[in-house]
Amino acid sequence: MMHRRSYANLAQYLEKTGTSNAALARRLKINPSYISLILTGRRVPSLRMAARIADACNIPIDSLLRLKLTA
Repeated sequence: MMHRRSYANLAQYLEKTGTSNAALARRLKINPSYISLILTGRRVPSLRMAARIADACNIPIDSLLRLKLTA
């Protein structure tokens, strides 16, 4: 069985694999701007979406679910 490489977070996955936001969005059937919002911290995905992204990119789900603690 082939072992998939793991990445620390979404930004690292995109950088190391050379995958564009648009290509990942197409694969997940979501809007590319949603990927940008996640990357910039302006959006935290739902648990279901975070699980889909984590599985597709082989990244830890908690790297997508970090809560903003600003008031």
